[in-house]
Amino acid sequence: EKTVRGGKPASEPIEVPYAPDGWMTNTGLAKKLKRDRETVKVSANKHLVGHPEWKQLYRITDDEKITGHYSPELVALVEEELGKKEE
Repeated sequence: EKTVRGGKPASEPIEVPYAPDGWMTNTGLAKKLKRDRETVKVSANKHLVGHPEWKQLYRITDDEKITGHYSPELVALVEEELGKKEE
């Protein structure tokens, strides 16, 4: 039996779409910026306080893997704040 967050049985399948263009996972943004995932998360969370809609759940694979994605607006703010780390 499938469950949803919190372990409660899902009454019916939940259709979760793939992320729209420009939406990125924390891991994807961290790789792009060459930063630690936690650093990106801390930066993003500061902005999410005022804009919780900037983080949404989307599908990332065909096997029902669903994870949080950051909106293009949030991605731009995190990129501006952290920049790309020099190698």
